[in-house]
Amino acid sequence: MDKVFREEEGGFRLDRVELYNWGTFDGTVSVIRPECKNMLLTGDIGSGKSTIVDAIATLLASPGKAAYNKAAGAGAGERSLLSYVRGQYKSNENEFTGTLEPQYLRQSDAYTVILGAFRDARAKKTLTTALFCSMEDGTDQPVRIYFGFEGDLSIAKNFSGFGDIPRLKQRMKAAGVRVFETFKAYITWFCNKVGIENDQALNLFLQTISMKSVDSLEAFVRKYMLEPFPAREQIDKLLKHFDDLTKIHEEILKAKRRIAILDPMMRKHETYADVVSLETREKNILASLEHWFAAAEKGLFEEKKAQLEERLAAVQVRIATGKADKTALEDKRQTLKMDIERSGGSRIAEIEQEIHREEVLLGHVRRRASTYVDRLHETGLCLDVSDEMLTEAIFLETKRKIAEFAAEMAARKDAAEERRDSVREPLRKLEEDLRGIREELRSLRSRKNNLPDAKIRIRAFMCQNLGLSESEIPFAGELLRVRDDCKEWEGAAERLMNGFATSLLVPEKRYMDVASWVNRTHLGGRLDYLRVSDNAGTAPTWLREGRICSKVEIRPDSPFSEWLERSVAGRFDHVCCEDAKQLSNENKGITKTGQIRQSYERHLKDDRYDIDDRSRYVLGWNNREKIEILESKERELIAVIDAKTLELKKEQAALREIDDFLGKANALGDTSYAFDEMNFLKIVNGIERLRGEKDALESSSDVLRTLRAQLQQTEDDIANAESALDRLFRTMGEIEHERKDIVSRLADAESVLSGSDEPDPETSAGIGEMVRAVLDTEPLTIDNCVRTGRTAGSRVKESLGRTSERKERLAGDISRIMRSYQDEFRNDVLDADATVEFFDIYAGLYDKVRFHDLPSCEQEFKKALNEDTMLTISLFQATLNNAGNTIKQKISTINETLQHIDYTPGRYIRLDAKETPDAEIRAFRQDLRKCTSDITDEYDISAKFDQVKEILARFKGREGCTDMDRKWTDKVTDVRNWFVFTASECNREDGVVYESYSDSSGKSGGQKEKLAYTVLAAGIAYQFGLNIAGNAEGRMSFDAPRSFCFVIIDEAFSRGSAESAEYGLELFKRIGIQLLVVTPLLKINVIDPFVSSVAFVRCDETPEGKNSLVRMITMDEYRAKKESVAA
Repeated sequence: MDKVFREEEGGFRLDRVELYNWGTFDGTVSVIRPECKNMLLTGDIGSGKSTIVDAIATLLASPGKAAYNKAAGAGAGERSLLSYVRGQYKSNENEFTGTLEPQYLRQSDAYTVILGAFRDARAKKTLTTALFCSMEDGTDQPVRIYFGFEGDLSIAKNFSGFGDIPRLKQRMKAAGVRVFETFKAYITWFCNKVGIENDQALNLFLQTISMKSVDSLEAFVRKYMLEPFPAREQIDKLLKHFDDLTKIHEEILKAKRRIAILDPMMRKHETYADVVSLETREKNILASLEHWFAAAEKGLFEEKKAQLEERLAAVQVRIATGKADKTALEDKRQTLKMDIERSGGSRIAEIEQEIHREEVLLGHVRRRASTYVDRLHETGLCLDVSDEMLTEAIFLETKRKIAEFAAEMAARKDAAEERRDSVREPLRKLEEDLRGIREELRSLRSRKNNLPDAKIRIRAFMCQNLGLSESEIPFAGELLRVRDDCKEWEGAAERLMNGFATSLLVPEKRYMDVASWVNRTHLGGRLDYLRVSDNAGTAPTWLREGRICSKVEIRPDSPFSEWLERSVAGRFDHVCCEDAKQLSNENKGITKTGQIRQSYERHLKDDRYDIDDRSRYVLGWNNREKIEILESKERELIAVIDAKTLELKKEQAALREIDDFLGKANALGDTSYAFDEMNFLKIVNGIERLRGEKDALESSSDVLRTLRAQLQQTEDDIANAESALDRLFRTMGEIEHERKDIVSRLADAESVLSGSDEPDPETSAGIGEMVRAVLDTEPLTIDNCVRTGRTAGSRVKESLGRTSERKERLAGDISRIMRSYQDEFRNDVLDADATVEFFDIYAGLYDKVRFHDLPSCEQEFKKALNEDTMLTISLFQATLNNAGNTIKQKISTINETLQHIDYTPGRYIRLDAKETPDAEIRAFRQDLRKCTSDITDEYDISAKFDQVKEILARFKGREGCTDMDRKWTDKVTDVRNWFVFTASECNREDGVVYESYSDSSGKSGGQKEKLAYTVLAAGIAYQFGLNIAGNAEGRMSFDAPRSFCFVIIDEAFSRGSAESAEYGLELFKRIGIQLLVVTPLLKINVIDPFVSSVAFVRCDETPEGKNSLVRMITMDEYRAKKESVAA
């Protein structure tokens, strides 16, 4: 009996347990009485042993920690407080639903009581705890009420005949019993009374119940000896701070995104402002060019006028001198003439005058004859006639022939013109068709669709002005085509859907931009567009079967596909009819030949072009086939045009020949003089006769020859003088004319100057630079001033055009950036359009974000990072490190206890805690250190944020990795995992290690169990506050005013070896711990020496279900009965 228990043992121990309506203990109060001594709880499987253990655990475990029937190996959902309170004993299958339905011993109005009495014999104190459970209306879980009393209570005396729950509470309170509505308040009171200082002691108590066997020393130490670190609360706080920080960081990212979008706009607007300034400067230059050149011309004209006036004065002097010289010569000529007349020279003068007159007449007549003969030859007729041979008879014959041939040629011309016109007009139409085909081909080759080029140009113009891509506003025809297996209906579909296909599809978000632009723009053609709403449904398939819309395929990758499906089905649900008869029976229908019935009354057929003319097709997103057709048409047209052109050239050549002859014949008619007007031979003979008479007179007198020679010289001198004067007068006239022109142009320049403003110095300087560039090294003169002005004006206009185009491009770029900003941050600019006119709003927003919002957010971010997140992380790290130090201290404290326990004679066990080599934990600790290191005034907050984010993202659970991250978090923040635990067996004399134990050391199961019992005993002593030391008898003694000295071992001893079980029992006895051992009778021979009594549990079948009973006997009674049976 010495092994069992010694009276007056200190510490609170279980004196008795009472159960009422708990599990299968139904209807009566069941009492188990260990009486503060070790006791064996035994019975068959399913008798109710674990039910009693779960009752004791329910008294000491929080609702969330009570793992019912865990020691017996039950699953997590098999038993619950509800099943115990209602007395669930089995489940039956519902014959209608096939589900399992629980069967209960008690109705929901029954109540349950568990009562535990603990006694400290040395202190002569009793502490009674109780749990009262009942089902309330409208709840599916029992209501708990806890009771605590420093004295003795019983179910029969204190929990019967109370009426209702309020009266029970009132009665208990009146008796000095503490009533607790929450487990926390109750367990706090209980732990304070029994001397338990932390939750881990109770956790160890509960874990010891479920301990079956020892497979891992390390896991055993972690689970049973050390408290888990409550990291989740701090992690949640960290995540809260980090969520706040992330929101600020997101604001920073948004601010940076705003800046990133608007920054190119700011740079482009700087260029835009420069371009606008340049445009203004060029406009000023263009507007001031006339004034500038007028001023330049005025100066040049004034200078030129002065020069001309100077030249004019000099010429006038020379004219006066020339006139005087001519007058003197004329006087001399008169004197000589008088001398000649006195010497017989009057007849010679008469002859000379006659010769002169005849020579003049000869020139005229000979020219007429030569002209007539030349034109006669040009007609191709009478080629053998010359002007020397021209006689009156020949003249009359040729005139007759030409008149006859001209009449014939005029008739031939009329016929040729008719033939030419019959070829020219069709050719012009063919050439227009060819130009149209080539223009269409050029357009088609630059795109993929089949739409007319005019439509494409309008869209391109729109997109350029609105800064849109053409793919944003497609034509419906670009997204539709007739299915390959329905090609026989292609022409009909094209006829029906042409207008829809050539309509632009405008999405809702672009509708107002497009509508406004179309309204203010002259398109130069027709444009249809459709507003595409976002709530497009899908047309039911039954609407499309056998209809033209079912033969149309919609481009699947288009964002408009759903809308098109609905619209095509709704607009073109025409039944495909094989003939007119079928068409007449349908409300809406279409035939292959293109006859369309739109309603009962309206029918339509448009045969202005062939229904199979694929060059007019507009559906489809691939125009290869249409290009091939048009290329074939182009080749056919070229061949026809070449033939027609050749035919036209032939007719034109014939007409040219006719016109050439008629022109020459008409010219000959213009010279149809009388023959006498061309008879020059008669005049030649008369001149010869006069010259002979003159020669005879001149040879008869020497004086006369001398006078005539002097007269001739004087005549020559007068002619020279007159010629000189003529030149001078011409020069004077030219000068006068030039001067008059200069004066007029000077007046024009002065008029321009008076009617325009003088340009500013900058504009004048700009014009000067441009003029110098135009002239290069050439000076500005009157001659080149106008040309220079025109060139300068052209250059300014060209430059201004380029500048304006560049300005528009920049404005378009800026608008696109603004639209991009609106797409992301519409609420920022609700009152601003995406045009350059609203730049100041966007610029103000840019400045506000860049110079205020972003710095403010970054400052707030840095403050939050430093003062909240980093501080919390530092505290978290420090707390983790402190927890690690606490583990080391606890291991050290446990080692102090272990040093008093003989593991083997003369030796004791020492636990060692070393840092784990686990890569994840080491990496986590290193990352945590990085987060809290290098914190200076100038550290990179973004990099630090990323470091923190990397850890906290895993704490929070990354998308797709939530379960993995949760396991990782539980692993790395459970400080117990930071250590690898091993054990060493040391000599008591010198502390030298005799042998080391670890999970990988290959020890036997019994050795592991023995080691585990040793560590468990030391842990219990540590957690329960038993300051033990060995005495002379080898028995432990403890010095604690209050302590809890009760442990339940459920099946652990029954599963281990007899040797290790005996060692464990002996060890718990030596440290003074009361045991409630739950095990089958098979192991009783090992447990027998260490227990004082046995509680036998059995479960009987009853008409109502099942009922468990417990029977108490002392070990002396058990041994006596066993001996009597054996005898």
